[in-house]
Amino acid sequence: MKVSKKWLPIGILGTALSAGMLVAVPTASFASPMTGVTVVQTAHHIDITVDCAALVGAGGGINAGSAPHVLVTVTPKNCSGNKLSFPDSSTGVIKTATSTISNPNDTSVYLATPAKFTLDQTVGQETVVQLGSPTANVYIDSFVNTDESQAPSGELARSSVLAIPATSPKIFNSQDNHNPTDTANPSSIQTGSHYLGNNADCQIVSGPHTYSTYVLKITKAGNFTFRGVAASETKAGNWTDRNTGMYDPFLAVYTTFDPNHIDDNVVGCNDDHGISSSTASGYVLWNQLPAFTSTLRPGTYTLLLTIFGSKDAATWVTQAAGTPQTTTFELWGPHGAFAPETSSTPSPSCTATIGSVPFASDSARLTSTATKKLKNYAHAVKVSGCKAITLKGFTATKNNNAKSNQKAGIKLSQQRNEAVAQFLKAQFKKLGVTITIKQQALAAANPVASNKTEKGRAKNRRVEIKLSATK
Repeated sequence: MKVSKKWLPIGILGTALSAGMLVAVPTASFASPMTGVTVVQTAHHIDITVDCAALVGAGGGINAGSAPHVLVTVTPKNCSGNKLSFPDSSTGVIKTATSTISNPNDTSVYLATPAKFTLDQTVGQETVVQLGSPTANVYIDSFVNTDESQAPSGELARSSVLAIPATSPKIFNSQDNHNPTDTANPSSIQTGSHYLGNNADCQIVSGPHTYSTYVLKITKAGNFTFRGVAASETKAGNWTDRNTGMYDPFLAVYTTFDPNHIDDNVVGCNDDHGISSSTASGYVLWNQLPAFTSTLRPGTYTLLLTIFGSKDAATWVTQAAGTPQTTTFELWGPHGAFAPETSSTPSPSCTATIGSVPFASDSARLTSTATKKLKNYAHAVKVSGCKAITLKGFTATKNNNAKSNQKAGIKLSQQRNEAVAQFLKAQFKKLGVTITIKQQALAAANPVASNKTEKGRAKNRRVEIKLSATK
């Protein structure tokens, strides 16, 4: 489903999200950063409580992706009256203790809100509901899927970190065009959307798009699977927020790419694929990562990396905040069918910050969610080709004074760095790479958010992982 909303992914197969990365955990219990929404999760339950009286703003969303054995339950509070609706994209139903409620296929229809309901657990069904008023609401989206951890056919020929630079990005423009899924109106125009090559799997938002291109040389005919497995985050926010740079990456393959004629020569493309799960190489796919399979003949192809949403160059530069935005992709295909790629834009330089790990207040203990993030980061370091990383440990202070409790802050920063370093050392050993780990303890310096609120302080309690070219 594609709507211009902010989505907070909550879970799939007993998983939870922290700071923009979907990570596998057996259990989780936490408050959503969305005001008025609380989530409690275990291996077999995702329990979402929505307080309609406390909701702030419209268009926020929770992506509660699940497996058939995971029950998603929603408990509305202060939501009496006509405050429940189904967007057009919803194919599933909701169930109360006494009835089943299906989509009336009319977004103007608001239904009485049940005291409690569960979302459809039928495999392949997407259930989307909206709770709240037109000015203060939340969307809850659940797509039930089975485990997709089986590797594509063929062999893993390539795993690469692709980057769109933080400054001076290339731009192409897309215009509204026909929706290929609207067979009843073959000449209709889909307002706000563009379908590359008139392909229903290749939807992007109309307008300017930053991009990078990568040249692939195929030496043997066959079926090739392209899929994203990880993505960068920015200081501007996290993956679930369109205020970040690399939101919802999009991959396309062309025989020849011309930024002035983006619908020509498209071989295959995708902006997201199903629901997340572990890949054969151990990563976790988020539901916004692309995957598609194309039949290719021997020859040279261009792989396009862009994003589903529209951003002009100025907005991109501001939101990337000096950090190249990256997507790690895998290419699977027949044995011996792939030659090394080249790139019109280099992979992230060995100066890029690839991510960060959050910590609880006054703590240097790695949470389950943090360790899962670090596994993804370890792989990203390996494929980057960089020889070293620098860990930058930070603390938060309630008075925004970086000199306050400096000695204690430095000590806690060092402890957080060491916790991350020890975990990454073990991961690098498993991956068979030797990476030098440097550390900087910076206490309350360089806050990325205001320390006046707990939400801001939570963002500042972190260890950043920065690539380095030399040991």
